Amino acid sequence: TDQRFSSLSSSSLSSVTFSSSTPKPNEESCSIIMMIIMMNQMTQHQWMLLTN
Repeated sequence: TDQRFSSLSSSSLSSVTFSSSTPKPNEESCSIIMMIIMMNQMTQHQWMLLTN
């Protein structure tokens, strides 16, 4: 589970870098980043529940 979680985090980080590097309107990329962060927090919370 630890390995899978770290890979999930790194993939979301790469998505953030990709979305910010692509020429897009600021608002759109911001919402994408926010969505990724929220998804990452949700998975983090679920992962914590699984380990406890």
